[in-house]
Amino acid sequence: AAVAGRRAAPRQASASDAVPAAISLAAGCLGGSIGVGVAYPLDTIKVKIQTYNSRSLATGADEDNGGALGVVRRVLDEEGLEGFYAGVAPTMAGQALIKGVVFFVYDLAKRVCAPTA
Repeated sequence: AAVAGRRAAPRQASASDAVPAAISLAAGCLGGSIGVGVAYPLDTIKVKIQTYNSRSLATGADEDNGGALGVVRRVLDEEGLEGFYAGVAPTMAGQALIKGVVFFVYDLAKRVCAPTA
């Protein structure tokens, strides 16, 4: 038990706490891929709204795109569900690689910089 007024010493990391490098790398890759899979349709909607608005300004047409829901309906009608993920593969591969390396390096840095008992 800790004496009143004194904090207990922080728990030292042990070898059994270490995550294998391959697991850390794989977790980062998976996390990066899932992140892109979730965010990509939202980015597609944003870009399409910007494109429709700039087209309207360029042509002088007073076209209402119906906001985000209107764009969602338009994409579903014209392109189907695949329209939200057009071009996702390179972005997903890049983010998977980046996040995998970041997880790996972070885990490695924790091991190198961790105080030893």
